[in-house]
This record gives sequence, structure tokens and C-alpha cells, in this order.
Amino acid sequence: MISNNTDNSQNTNTFAYNIRLDRAKGSILGLAVGDALGSTVEFTTPEQIKARYGLSGQTEMRGGGAFNWPVGHYTDDSQMMLCLLESLVSTGREGRAGLDVDDLGRRFVAWYCSGPPDMGITTRLALARLKAGTPAALSGDANPDSQANGAVMRCAPVAVLWHRPEYRPELVRDSLLSAAPTHRSVIAVEACVVANIMIAELIEGASFDTALERAKARTGPEWRAELENWDRAGRPHRGNTGWALSTVLTALHCVDTTSSFEEAVIKAVNGGHDADTVGAVTGEIAGALYGLSAIPGRWLEVLQDREKFIELATGLFQIGENLSGAGE
Repeated sequence: MISNNTDNSQNTNTFAYNIRLDRAKGSILGLAVGDALGSTVEFTTPEQIKARYGLSGQTEMRGGGAFNWPVGHYTDDSQMMLCLLESLVSTGREGRAGLDVDDLGRRFVAWYCSGPPDMGITTRLALARLKAGTPAALSGDANPDSQANGAVMRCAPVAVLWHRPEYRPELVRDSLLSAAPTHRSVIAVEACVVANIMIAELIEGASFDTALERAKARTGPEWRAELENWDRAGRPHRGNTGWALSTVLTALHCVDTTSSFEEAVIKAVNGGHDADTVGAVTGEIAGALYGLSAIPGRWLEVLQDREKFIELATGLFQIGENLSGAGE
């Protein structure tokens, strides 16, 4: 009997572990998929999308867009997410779990110097300061009016690392720090806290509504008020703008008003305008809710660096599962 109970317990633990891992990988791959899907229709209007692709709009990996992306290729959103992902895995494997902002800054500068075609103005100016010698923790724009979405579009790896409930303080700390090299205004950086609390809670099996309530409880008063107002207003679509506030609220709307990863991301990118980033943020949240196994295979098959993302996401999740004493 004891042996059978032990076996059952081990099977249950393995099953739960695999579900959490699937959700963690879903968040990372979901971000990249949403980004790549949205790249085709970035800087277009919803009306232009329907005129070009029909009433269903943009539903497939087509490439093209303003920067003529190859099919399945992602933009600066996932390129910067990859810098963060690789940094967290590297430091974690060295036994230093958590974000080393200087290591992240060096990776961002290397990316900046590679001449990426698509880079937001706020990010470009900040990385120029970083390259010129401003510390990574201070190079982001701290102007309260600087509220662009260039930090929340890449933040999911922090949630994958600190997904366990006992590490919410570390998750908040590193969410804020992950934004610092490019964005330091309250709205811009705490957008990362909101998204990452949602992602971590969903990885752990919380419902959307429970995750949202826990995100409200962990963020600052500005974001808490915005989330409460959005909730009271019926959780509306807030438009596909380049601002962190509307990006996160629209992503939450797209997840809340659909019933699958595919539906959520398609709804997000068909809002046009900053479609790649709204797609990325929707994808990182929906991916944590539904898991990698729910992302359409036809999208994953052509996704640039798919196996690399899966390997790194798996490694980072395992680092998070094996933390010992990091929260003390």
C-alpha cells in the first residue's frame, strides 16, 4: 500500500510539473508567436487588414509588413525578450538566481549595435545612453510621461523564473529591474509587474479572474486604480496603441473575451497599429493560461528559433522549480 501511494504521489507531482512547464513554455513561445503574427499588420488599421485579408483578418504566419519580415520571424519585442531570457538562464546556471541588470544591459547593447530594423524611439534613446556609459539600472527614461510599451512586451521570462507563489517579492523586484535599461516611468515599469503576476499565477493554475485580482494587489496605486476602472467599465478593448497602459488592458481584454490561445492572439493583432506588441503581450498571457500544447502547430512550425525558445524556457522554468532559499 505504501509503495502504491508513493507511486501515485510521484505520478501526480510529475503530472502537475508537466502542466506548469507546458504553461511556462506557452508564455515564452506565445509571446514570440503573437509578435510574429502581428508583425505582418503593424502600422495598419483594422479596416486595412480586413480589406487585404477578408473578414477573418490576419490569421496566419505570412511575414511581410512594414519591415518585410520573413515568414515566422519576430520583431524587436521577441529579440529583446530573448536577451532577457538568455540573461536569466545564464545567471541561474551560475547559481545566481535573479536578474543581473548589468548583464542584461550588455546584451541589450550588443543587440542595439547589431542594427535591428525595428526599434522604438524610447528604447533607442535609452540604449544609446547605456552604450555611452550610463548604468543599466538608470539608462531608461524616468519621465512620468514616458509610458511606452517597450518593457512589457518582453517581460515574461521573469515570471517563468519566479513562478512559484513564495517568490512574488522577487518577481516584482525583477519585473521592475528588467524594464530599467529602457523604461523607468511608473506606468511603463509596473506594466511588467501586472503582466508578470498574471503569467506566474496562470502558470500555477489560477483562473484569469484570480490572477487579475492578485495582480491588482501587487502593483502600485496608479496601476491598481487603472485596473479597477477598467474592470468597472466592463473590461473594454483599449486600442492597439504604443502605450503600456492600453497595451496591457487590450491584451487582458483579448484573453478575457475569447476561449483559446488562437482566438485571443488573432483578436489582438487584428486591432492593427502596434499589432506586434499587443500580440506579444496577449501571447505571453494567453500562453501561460492555455500552455504551449494549445498554440496552433501551423504557427509553431514556422516560428523562428522555436527550438531555442523551448530549450531556454525549459531551462529557466527548471531553475525556478529548484530554487532554494532565494526568497529568504
